[in-house]
Amino acid sequence: NLGIMADLAYSAEKENKTVDYFFRQKCLDLSCIPQFAEFPSYFHTLSVDVPFRDRYLAPVYLNTKDSEPSEGDSRFFTAECGTHVLVAWCGTDSLLNALTDASFGPKKCLPELAGAGNIHGGFLEAYELAKRKFKDEFDSIKAVIKNQKSLFVCGHSLGGSLAQLYAAEMKDNHPVLYTYGMPRTFTRAAMPFLDSITHYRHVNDNDTVPQVPLETDMDNLFYQTLGPLGDKLGFNWLATSVAGLPVSLWQKDMELKTG
Repeated sequence: NLGIMADLAYSAEKENKTVDYFFRQKCLDLSCIPQFAEFPSYFHTLSVDVPFRDRYLAPVYLNTKDSEPSEGDSRFFTAECGTHVLVAWCGTDSLLNALTDASFGPKKCLPELAGAGNIHGGFLEAYELAKRKFKDEFDSIKAVIKNQKSLFVCGHSLGGSLAQLYAAEMKDNHPVLYTYGMPRTFTRAAMPFLDSITHYRHVNDNDTVPQVPLETDMDNLFYQTLGPLGDKLGFNWLATSVAGLPVSLWQKDMELKTG
């Protein structure tokens, strides 16, 4: 079901109310199992019959591009029922999203996300934009969760990374996170602070997206030594330039000596 929700998050809700139709009509239609049918996807959900009071309420779909003033392209929707809250984040679906993916220079973790380490800079910027634009909605979800409701978060690709950032901020509520083809988002040093998140990370071995940024840990000597240059230049400069080659070899030598 969360895989379907991650797919549903791609809906161009402003022109086509797909999310609203799914939760307000499909989920209330007793004649059939709720189905997400948008070419080329035809997925039947796994459903449970519940009392009407426990039904899904009207979902809320938010896109920073559709806000005033229009800015970026960070999208997610949220839906609440009697037992849980769902937050599904949209993945790469525009040129703005692709630019976000490419801006992987690491940024320091914010205290509310993790107590150490770094974050993919583009993902952090996209997440912070959504948080700033939709502060009231973020606060509303926090208020609902306090009523002892479970929190489920999901997303595909870029959406998986934004979902992980959101789960990190909500980690005190022990969210359950499902991601699909998610790129690397946090560096290794941040991981111990996220152990209250139950994360199911689905990855296809032939998919390159979960393997980028190419460095498994950007808490390394390259970024620490070059400071702002490590942020601005990143892996491509290190891997391809003559100036970067000695730094790369030195970094690998240090890892072997200390590993």
